[in-house]
Amino acid sequence: MSVGNHLKRRGIPSRSRKLSDDQITEAINLYKAGWSVRRLGERFGVHGESIRYRLKREGINLGPRPGRAN
Repeated sequence: MSVGNHLKRRGIPSRSRKLSDDQITEAINLYKAGWSVRRLGERFGVHGESIRYRLKREGINLGPRPGRAN
């Protein structure tokens, strides 16, 4: 059982929120326009890793960002 499920069973509200399909589409477009996953996370009120996960799930290549050192 996940941590989220344990919290839910105890009546503790989750702080996580899900992105809508429209938000995912917007995030993809903004990422392609050069936004970082961190900045996208701030824009949508979620952790950058959540954005990274969703972009990967949508088939977006998350290579090094243009103009940034590896």
